[in-house]
Amino acid sequence: MCTSILDWSLQANVGFSAFISIGSMMDVNWGDIIYYLGDDPNTKAIAIYMETIGDARSFMSAAAEVAMTKPIIVIKPGRTEQAAAAAASHTGSLAGRDDVLDAAFKRCGVLRVNKIREVFEIIELLGKQPRPRGKHLTIVTNAGGPGVISTDALIGSGGKVAWLSDETMQQLNQLLPPHWSKANPIDLLGDATPDTYAKAVAIAAQNKYSDGILIVRTK
Repeated sequence: MCTSILDWSLQANVGFSAFISIGSMMDVNWGDIIYYLGDDPNTKAIAIYMETIGDARSFMSAAAEVAMTKPIIVIKPGRTEQAAAAAASHTGSLAGRDDVLDAAFKRCGVLRVNKIREVFEIIELLGKQPRPRGKHLTIVTNAGGPGVISTDALIGSGGKVAWLSDETMQQLNQLLPPHWSKANPIDLLGDATPDTYAKAVAIAAQNKYSDGILIVRTK
């Protein structure tokens, strides 16, 4: 697992301020690691592959404090009974109930993902972009279908579609053809040029109700 992640990081040009394997956690637990990385000025986000939570109180306390300033992403396998048994066979620790762990992660502000690919994508995103201010996203696209798919994904993961202010609507009306979507997702239509994209994104970036922008482009 560790070598695979390091191989990927070289290809994606994503660096790590620290890369830590803590084994069976005999004398160091997740809380210790999270506090250490939380204090490290070179660490912008924390990604964890966790087969067992160990000292839950220590983890919860550290994660709740550090997640306020640095994103914490966890991939925690063992959702099913069979997978949990497989994890226990080589860690020597019992996995907690998955629904309880899900609730604990949400309570302390930890983002849980289910695939290694998602860990890579989020690490790369957080390493190259500032952290969003909130949950409200503006989607800019040149096709309706991908905009709908993006909206489903956004809402399904706990995000919200940003409201377009009157000023934003007025500026987009001046820029775009009369039959643009008139809503978020902002559908620029299939013939949108790179210049139109750039201007629409610049307008969307000034919308006071939006915390971030997702750009979707189809060829």
